[in-house]
Amino acid sequence: NALAAFALLRLAIIFGEKRYEQLAEKTLAAAAPMMQRAPAGFLTFILASDLYVHGATEITLAGDSRHPTMTAFRRIIGEQFIPNRLIMYAGEEERKQTLPVIEGREAMKGLPTAWVCRNRVCFAPAATPEELVEKFETPASVQAD
Repeated sequence: NALAAFALLRLAIIFGEKRYEQLAEKTLAAAAPMMQRAPAGFLTFILASDLYVHGATEITLAGDSRHPTMTAFRRIIGEQFIPNRLIMYAGEEERKQTLPVIEGREAMKGLPTAWVCRNRVCFAPAATPEELVEKFETPASVQAD
């Protein structure tokens, strides 16, 4: 049930479906008394609850997956501690994905581009590895677009 709640919360973000979030909320509410009595026995439920309460950090990458900048983006993301991160690849223009969460995310000027959003509030897109690092160092409330 905990894994289902966790997956439902992530699906709610990816597909923009409130019903997934509502199902996860019911599951978490049912487990709340058990989590309070024996938290060590319900760690996955606690992780799902954290995602529910604090939201996700959504990272979308667009552009040529073989480009050196894209390689740098993936390295930077892998080196960061980013709780509740959700990484999506929008693809290259000719193979563009159509998920609601990545709608409008395209490579800028034909070069790899990264978007970082927290609780559906997005920073300006990053076109360089240095710009991407800044997104993880600055609170979302400062750089939100």
